Amino acid sequence: TPEELWRRIAKKIASAELKYNKSNQEIQKIEDDFFTVMNRNEFHSGGTLIWAGMDALGMNALMSKCFVLPVEDSIDGIFSTLKKNIEVLTKGGGTGFNFSHIRSTYSRVTTTGEKAAGPVEYLKTYNRAQDTLTGRGGRQMGSMAILNIDHPNIEDFIEAKDDFAELSHYNISVGVSNKFMKALENNDDWDLIDPFDHQVKKTVKAKELWDKISAHAWKSGDPGLFFIDKAEEANTTPRLGRIEATNPCGEQPLLPYESCNLGNINLSAFVMGFPFIEKRKLITAHEAESYINWDRLREVTEIGVRFLDNIIDVNNYPVAEIEDMTKKTRNIGLGVMGVADMLIKLGIPYESEEALKLSEKVMQFIQEAARNYSEELGKEKGSFPAFESSIWKERFDKSHMRNTRTTTIAPTGTVAIIAGSNPGIEPLFALAYTRKNSMGGTVQEVLDPLFEQAAKAFGYLTKDIKKKIVESGKIDSINEIDSSFKSLFKTSHEIDPKQHVRLQAAFQKYV
Repeated sequence: TPEELWRRIAKKIASAELKYNKSNQEIQKIEDDFFTVMNRNEFHSGGTLIWAGMDALGMNALMSKCFVLPVEDSIDGIFSTLKKNIEVLTKGGGTGFNFSHIRSTYSRVTTTGEKAAGPVEYLKTYNRAQDTLTGRGGRQMGSMAILNIDHPNIEDFIEAKDDFAELSHYNISVGVSNKFMKALENNDDWDLIDPFDHQVKKTVKAKELWDKISAHAWKSGDPGLFFIDKAEEANTTPRLGRIEATNPCGEQPLLPYESCNLGNINLSAFVMGFPFIEKRKLITAHEAESYINWDRLREVTEIGVRFLDNIIDVNNYPVAEIEDMTKKTRNIGLGVMGVADMLIKLGIPYESEEALKLSEKVMQFIQEAARNYSEELGKEKGSFPAFESSIWKERFDKSHMRNTRTTTIAPTGTVAIIAGSNPGIEPLFALAYTRKNSMGGTVQEVLDPLFEQAAKAFGYLTKDIKKKIVESGKIDSINEIDSSFKSLFKTSHEIDPKQHVRLQAAFQKYV
């Protein structure tokens, strides 16, 4: 049953407290807190769902899902990392790489004098190896590949997913520097420099390269952009190394061999009642604040931080270097889901200034609560080992911090389904859709539950209207429904992309 699942997870994650000389009574209280937040769908951590507490059955898979592995410019380095990649993937993790250290096809192999294969060919080799794998639980695990924008093979990389089968297991992103953005702004030339001999191999117009990225992103969805200098500016432990890559979904920049445990707060669970139905009108962000249970949101944030930190102590690690780096930084990623649901309940359209104001307020609250509690955990259990050389000590004058980072915004596909909410910070995908069960192949017709509840309350769920919604997945052309109701239930393809980015930026300020 779900309750048995939550109890199994809670017991395993709470067992980390044994290491810190907690009494049985204290550990039971922590276990009960973990159970409660999952049972109420206030918080979930996808990495723990299958494997936490399954040790007795010999299933010691990963409870972390995000890893970055370094790729060096040598046969030993490339294939040693590939082996480590296989170790991570077969245990249920996902991996990220930056291939920019590999010499370009303009260079020669020192030992043979032959033309170098270049990073794109090695990326294809990694992908072919992953074709043979199935991760724990039957899942095909994904990866992220990044190539910096000054690499001589960047144009081949940009085009690499035109044939999707070539890189079916990879998201790809271009590592974009501040220097390139300045060259683009000034319409300057851009040098492509080989990492092997540091010589300019080709010069292109920055704008032409940018246009090529845009065209291929439009065509295939890839490449994305990774603003690599911006990520490094936010590196909390710069003395341990540079940030050059992210996890597969891109939300978590990580150091080489670093990992991250993800957990997510379901914001819909903290709205008291259904104000839009009760007031029968849209409201402002300021009005909405009185309908959010801030005290409980703080409690669940603190429980979530402890939960994710505990995973580090009870986790199974596939590679020794990953365990070492993970325990040095104790990085965690507490995020959110159900943002669209929260806004709908409150009566705030996703495509509005009020949504931006409330989103920023909520994420600032969560970040501050998470950081403050990480500081308290640092006093209770000790700071992360790299704390003394971190920015927390030098720049923020903190006396303790348990975790080098605390918040991130993940896509939350699986856990959002479990919580009955919309994923991450995304708008409604559709009001009516079908969902296929990968286990049995059955197809389920879904009508968004909040829409169904509100439509019934407003008298909009007649047989005729429901038929129109099922056919189109939206309500924009249904005359019987008033404009304010329509504005609240706009779906993703109806929302201005600029507003989508602005709402992402509102959350991004506080991660």
